[in-house]
Amino acid sequence: MRTVLLAALLFAGAASAQGTAAPTSANTVVDFVHPEKFVDAGDQGFGGAPSKRVLAELGKAIVALGAKYLGPGEALKIDVSDVDLAGRFEPGPQAGDTVRVMRDSDWPRIALHYVLKKDGVIASEGDAQISDMNYLDQQRSGRSSEHLYYEKRMLQDWFSKTFKPQS
Repeated sequence: MRTVLLAALLFAGAASAQGTAAPTSANTVVDFVHPEKFVDAGDQGFGGAPSKRVLAELGKAIVALGAKYLGPGEALKIDVSDVDLAGRFEPGPQAGDTVRVMRDSDWPRIALHYVLKKDGVIASEGDAQISDMNYLDQQRSGRSSEHLYYEKRMLQDWFSKTFKPQS
């Protein structure tokens, strides 16, 4: 446990030097690299800057998935290099309001690089372009009204395919 915690702390130090650090756990560290260049990670409308709330919530979701899918002695470092949330902002009913509208052509996308270590040794690493072109067609349990529902579901699918679930 002490080795895993030390690895997480070392990852966290590197993360804070690179970009915007997100929540961490004993086995998962997330870093948002140059979030100001992300396609769409905002919640304030047209051309808005990345939202700290959006990044924190995505980071928290990734950390929770790491806790679910990683086993003892495993540590995961994820550098998120781009986020494009589902939907697009359009003018709302009131002057100055914007509303995020979901359409088939505006599916969620996340680009990342990951490094999975097992007992301090790299077990796997790679780049991933995660997307869900059919995000509106899939009937699943859950609430599509939940904040970042489609992105969280997409990350869940990627984790389940990339990492072995732990019992």
